[in-house]
Amino acid sequence: MAQKCLKAGKHVLQEKPVAQSVEVVNLAIKEFHQLSQQPVWALAENYRYAQCSETVFMLYLYLSPTAAFIQFLLNPVMV
Repeated sequence: MAQKCLKAGKHVLQEKPVAQSVEVVNLAIKEFHQLSQQPVWALAENYRYAQCSETVFMLYLYLSPTAAFIQFLLNPVMV
């Protein structure tokens, strides 16, 4: 469902698990990067408040620079 929304240009806040396997996640990321316009694709996770927030920020940055920028605006302490 999330992939259909992303392909339609909708922003997605997705709960975990993102997919049933790593292979499916890798395929989803590849498809996301091939979109002509990338909407925000964020994972609904509370890690931004944890010590490992830098790792999560890097994941946002990998998925979408726009999502990473929004996360930074929402929580600048995260970086």
